[in-house]
Amino acid sequence: MNRTLAYLLILGLVLLAAGLGYLVYQDRQPATGIKIDIGKSGVSIQSQ
Repeated sequence: MNRTLAYLLILGLVLLAAGLGYLVYQDRQPATGIKIDIGKSGVSIQSQ
C-alpha cells in the first residue's frame, strides 16, 4: 500500500469520526424554538 493511499484512508476515518461526533453532539442538545402540537384538544404552541 503506498503512503498516499494510507494518508487518504486515515483522513477519511478522521472525517467520519468527526462527523459522527458532531451528529451525536447535536442530538444531545436541547431543542430550541417553538413546538406546535395538533391533537384532539386542538392546536397547542409552546416556546422552548
